[in-house]
Amino acid sequence: MIKIGIVCVAVNCLEYTKQTLDSIKTVHDYEIILIDNGSTDGSREYLRTQTDIILVENYENKGAPGARNQFLSIARGDYIVFL
Repeated sequence: MIKIGIVCVAVNCLEYTKQTLDSIKTVHDYEIILIDNGSTDGSREYLRTQTDIILVENYENKGAPGARNQFLSIARGDYIVFL
């Protein structure tokens, strides 16, 4: 059972995204849903290689509220964390 649903919204911040994912992966019973809001810096290609996240690829920047609504529509955790 997934206890914690974690959303991370990112656009063109590959290095920060890598650091964030590395720090989150110390938590147990979680799901990470990463909403990529139209990155063009290689983030999308990197994120596609991460098998332990759920990646939602937006081809245009929907803004934080739009991305968070996408997350809420698919999150399964008992608790929700917005990064």
